[in-house]
Amino acid sequence: MFEHGPFKDCPKCGGTACLGILSIGGQVLTRRCTNCRHILRMPLPSLDKKVIYLDQLAFSEIFKMKSGYRRKTAPSRLFWERAHQAVERVVLLQQAVFPTCNIHSEETLVFHRSVELRQACELIGGDVAFKDVPQVEAAQLYAFVDAFQQGRGAPHLNFDVDDILEDKRNVWLPDLHITTNMDMSIFADDLRKSRTAGSDALTNLVERWRTDKPTFETQLETELKGWGKTFTKTYVELNNRRHKAMFDGDWDAVARAAMHQVNILMSQLMAKFHVDRPEVSPQDRQQFVDFMSWEGLDHLPYHLVSAYLFAALARRYANGQKRLPSQGMLNDFAAIATYGPYVDAMFLDRECASLLAEKRLKTDLPLKGPVFSTATGDAFIEYLNNLSDNAPLEVKAYVKEIYGVE
Repeated sequence: MFEHGPFKDCPKCGGTACLGILSIGGQVLTRRCTNCRHILRMPLPSLDKKVIYLDQLAFSEIFKMKSGYRRKTAPSRLFWERAHQAVERVVLLQQAVFPTCNIHSEETLVFHRSVELRQACELIGGDVAFKDVPQVEAAQLYAFVDAFQQGRGAPHLNFDVDDILEDKRNVWLPDLHITTNMDMSIFADDLRKSRTAGSDALTNLVERWRTDKPTFETQLETELKGWGKTFTKTYVELNNRRHKAMFDGDWDAVARAAMHQVNILMSQLMAKFHVDRPEVSPQDRQQFVDFMSWEGLDHLPYHLVSAYLFAALARRYANGQKRLPSQGMLNDFAAIATYGPYVDAMFLDRECASLLAEKRLKTDLPLKGPVFSTATGDAFIEYLNNLSDNAPLEVKAYVKEIYGVE
């Protein structure tokens, strides 16, 4: 009852068209005979899937195309229809995955059809997820802590994409996708407030750039040298907020402040330098202070990419840009800074993609692959189609048999 076509003849009982597909898992195709229950396991060809980051706009637009929700007269409909087809084909041909991360999850929650969109993102992505942004940042930071404590310079990270994935990349897509209908919309209001607060802070920063008119070089220096100071300031502000919430009896606010990623990371960082205990040696305290201002942190990958992005944005507003940043820009910057050095390609909004194409960012940043947006939509679809067209013939044959894709 669980077998499905295409059916073949059974090599054990000799039955005709009775050996159906039972499951696809990992690197194995399992068939079972509906007559004699004979099981046949066949190894599938090995894979090497590309990892491509899609921003939330792309996931949302492709979801609208899949669900028929997008208006026929909507702008860019033709592009998103082509993008939907290209993404679906390259995923089914086992040539690429489009993982989701915590940023996608948070932005999905504020969408009015959040449950459907989340499930669509899982299917579009190819059953693979990124590790959350704080996890990747923490792993990089700890590598720098180890290097500092051992008296070495800034370490060179290898940016192996499998290090930032929660799931195995090179497994064949299962023929059965299991998901949940859990409604997380109760968190949507808090996320909207947090997003608005971040957007307001960025707008205030923009007004300062318009007044001070920093050059790219001066703003970059400010950003690069400010990691320890900004991190410590945020930690102090969070704890002040937590103490006030405790005084007011607002236990939800206490929990939010305590579980903030900066609070958690600072606690772990202090433990690594042994300054989280009642009695701290002067040597440990000084080493911690020295690390927080260590020039090697200028090369911390997620901090380096983020610093360049903010410097480029500051340059635009110093030169007179009128349009304010989008509400999602801070999330976009976080995704680029975290995943950019690892993934094979990124599809971003137009402004972020154009920032990365500017002088210094294009040459200096350790981004691994090409960056696309709707401004280079044809090139993005061509990139995906080339991946699909160049899939090994053996893989294509199995894909046609299992998933019915030419």
